[in-house]
Amino acid sequence: MKIDRTSHVPVYYQIKESILAEISSGRLKPGDKILSEPQLKDKFEVSRMTARNAVTELVNEGYLVRKQGYGTYVQKPRIENTQEKFHGFKADMEAKGFTVSSRILESKQIPAPDFVASALELEQGTMVFWLKRLRFANNEPIVIHESYIPTECCPDLLNHDFEKGSLYTLFTTTYKKIIETAVEHLEATAADAETAALLVIEKKAPILFIDRTSYLKENIPFEYSRSWYRGDRYMFDVTLQRQQG
Repeated sequence: MKIDRTSHVPVYYQIKESILAEISSGRLKPGDKILSEPQLKDKFEVSRMTARNAVTELVNEGYLVRKQGYGTYVQKPRIENTQEKFHGFKADMEAKGFTVSSRILESKQIPAPDFVASALELEQGTMVFWLKRLRFANNEPIVIHESYIPTECCPDLLNHDFEKGSLYTLFTTTYKKIIETAVEHLEATAADAETAALLVIEKKAPILFIDRTSYLKENIPFEYSRSWYRGDRYMFDVTLQRQQG
């Protein structure tokens, strides 16, 4: 693509569209390294600042990712979670064609921390199961997920294999606990050192934090969970409907 210097379209935007066209056509694939800013400068006969502006906008829009000391690469498409019905990570990912696996980080009984006791409406010191896992999609770490469940609800919960199995399937099939509703809070934040190491991202990289309280029938709190999703690989969609009247 040649730059049309008579056009009203800014030069940097024409460069951006040229790179996007290569991505859309498949000439540039996820993981491919694009031309450096000096190479773009020479190719399009523009200033380095103009080339940088084109690349920066594509980075900001999620099409490219900069890797310090290595260059700029085509970003992998984000995994999309369209939030219309309640479901777990495993079911959601498998429905999209991903192979799901987990690594157990914590699995034990503990006295409920204050924030858990508050969410689940428990007395202080009530024992809960704490299950913390690193979840993978096609062997790529996507989310750190931890769940807190009162021990009296599922007495032998920790005897099950959570590296392969689904926690929510177990709730339904083994314990006959049907989660009816869930309340979630979402927050954009930055990865601390521990989170970054587990998710294989840079410290302070953007992540999506979600906490969820799940309820059985009659609004009985059953599970409290917290999740830290990679911001570069996960996208959360919510469908809203206008209330009539």
